[in-house]
Amino acid sequence: MATEKKTKRKSIAKRKYITDANPEGTRSASPETTRLDFLFADGTTRSYTVDMFNEAIMTAFAWHGMGAKAGDFMAEAKGDLAKAIEAFDKGTEVLRGDTGAWFVEKLPAGPRISDLVEAMAVIKGYTTEHELAVLADKLHAYTPEKRTGLAVVPNVAAEVARIRSERAVKRAAELAKVAETTDTIDDLGDFEDL
Repeated sequence: MATEKKTKRKSIAKRKYITDANPEGTRSASPETTRLDFLFADGTTRSYTVDMFNEAIMTAFAWHGMGAKAGDFMAEAKGDLAKAIEAFDKGTEVLRGDTGAWFVEKLPAGPRISDLVEAMAVIKGYTTEHELAVLADKLHAYTPEKRTGLAVVPNVAAEVARIRSERAVKRAAELAKVAETTDTIDDLGDFEDL
């Protein structure tokens, strides 16, 4: 087992998005942002404003920001392709919608579309890529309420539970394998006095 203790990485700088309404700033950008401050650990502050940069740089910033925002949408997918695509599509829909909202509400804790696709494919005997794609498109078109209704149908609920159980067992085995070669809770030293 590894005996080196991991050290917590210290923050070098914090970002604050400043608005006229909130001169103290927030951690998130908004359409009202007028300045971006970088507060360094030694007390030094540096700032960006839109008028500091030419149009080409601002365009590059926009493209970089779009990539980062898309990454934010997909971050919680943790390697689940269907979940990543679902989060990307929902985030894009919110950004492009009537409100043009910057923040995306998290999906309700209901069924994941990828779980429903897998469950329905087993139940209906769908195996071809075409059948699975049509099924996924159909489920994406459902409202969250309709998907939740489908997920409580007994044979669908049972299949989704089996899928999640298999996924949990697989994840537990992967974590156990990693734990064999990395630090354990005993290596942290924080719980010796309990």
